[in-house]
Amino acid sequence: MKLNVNLKTTVLGKNKKAYEYNGRNGVSYKAVCMVNDNGNTITDEIPVTEEVFHSLEDMKLYDLYGYVDSKYKKLLIERAVLVK
Repeated sequence: MKLNVNLKTTVLGKNKKAYEYNGRNGVSYKAVCMVNDNGNTITDEIPVTEEVFHSLEDMKLYDLYGYVDSKYKKLLIERAVLVK
């Protein structure tokens, strides 16, 4: 089951890392984000698609849209909208 997610966050930076796992290889894309959670500021790396990765700019506020796959407990952001 996939659950929709909407996050309002400030993107601090981006990380791109090549990987090889069990004979499979590829590139993982992550956005380093700062989120305010009940008065606590949390910094975390959030997985994003390659398209979103290239559209993000550092130190800007975004609404991020994606899903959590409950079977694999994995989050993926598929769309980013710059907040003006």
